[in-house]
Amino acid sequence: MVVFDTNILIDAMNGKKKAVDAMNRHSGEKAALTIFNKYELLNGRRFVSRSAIEEFVNEMVVYDAGAKEIEASSDIYIRLAESGQMIDELDILIAGTALANGETLVTFDRHFKGIGDKNIIVLDG
Repeated sequence: MVVFDTNILIDAMNGKKKAVDAMNRHSGEKAALTIFNKYELLNGRRFVSRSAIEEFVNEMVVYDAGAKEIEASSDIYIRLAESGQMIDELDILIAGTALANGETLVTFDRHFKGIGDKNIIVLDG
């Protein structure tokens, strides 16, 4: 399974080629997102309707956040804070949730590279 970051999901919903291609590269795997991605998508619904968002993510697995996801996220937070490479906390929660569930996270956001995990794939957006 592959967890797609919000930027890929939004761009794919809007038909942007790079995002659609990124998702197609993983078409043999089940697509997923985290509850935090869904939150970000719904916050951006001034650009896309709620029903369009729900329809788009309907076939995807949505990972919720429980104890293991929060613990993994806090480990990432501490590591980034100590290295002086802090990123947005929602992004930390997204990465922590994906990694805690043994998934690969695919994103266009370069700042995820600072997490330094082989299961985070940063694509040129």
